[in-house]
Amino acid sequence: MDQLKNKYITYLEITKGRSKSTLTNYTHFLDTFIEIVKIDSPSEITEDTVQDFRVWLNKQGIKPNTQN
Repeated sequence: MDQLKNKYITYLEITKGRSKSTLTNYTHFLDTFIEIVKIDSPSEITEDTVQDFRVWLNKQGIKPNTQN
């Protein structure tokens, strides 16, 4: 998962030109997602795992715009 995450962050940085702050936030929330929903591969990501994470984010006080 780390390799895929890093590839995605690199894509955001190089191809999409995202800011360092955005890259830091994406990295943080992707790491948190992987930890909270306890997945080992992308094939384990389902609508339910995403919804569970959104519920968790909401309970942490993370605003909907940030969740999106």
